[in-house]
Amino acid sequence: MYPLFESIRLQDGKLYNIPFHQERINRSRLQILQLGTLLNLKEHLEKYEMPCKGLFKIRVAYGEKFDTAHITSYVPRSIHSLQAVFTESIDYSYKFTNRSSLEKLAAQSNADDIIIIRDGLITDTSYSNIIFKNSSGWFTPATPLLRGTQREYLLQAGEISECRIEFTDLKSYTHCKLINAMMPIGDAPEISVADIIK
Repeated sequence: MYPLFESIRLQDGKLYNIPFHQERINRSRLQILQLGTLLNLKEHLEKYEMPCKGLFKIRVAYGEKFDTAHITSYVPRSIHSLQAVFTESIDYSYKFTNRSSLEKLAAQSNADDIIIIRDGLITDTSYSNIIFKNSSGWFTPATPLLRGTQREYLLQAGEISECRIEFTDLKSYTHCKLINAMMPIGDAPEISVADIIK
């Protein structure tokens, strides 16, 4: 059984954010499966012939060991509308292959995606972290459901800052972007906060 997975960006033959994916693999296996032995992601991926041109998504499921890596051409989802969905119980602290709790929340909306509000605090969308823009820069909620690899990279690089963002704070921001391993900040379109369905 492979209960966990990573999605890795491969663009023009270059793999992105491998150290961040590796850290999450190590942490997840230790905390969820009580496995202290390390799986070497870079070594595993070196077994595969990688396309040299274009944008691809590499999906690697894992548990006690790695499953086969699946490499597919990637086309970003087109997200133009977001709707706030409220919950008190959802937990997605680890990147599980079972995403049914997120899918149930997403099914409540007719928008392209949802912003999940847990206990009054903004967390994530159904498949990405989110960042918000105001005159001071870009900010990401301090209460994400999942600490994504792109989010961690941008925080360490100083391109975004983390802060507590309540649902009622949305009026303090002008735009937002959805970010994840496949959607770096430069590729993500800006969505007006005023257009979020509340």
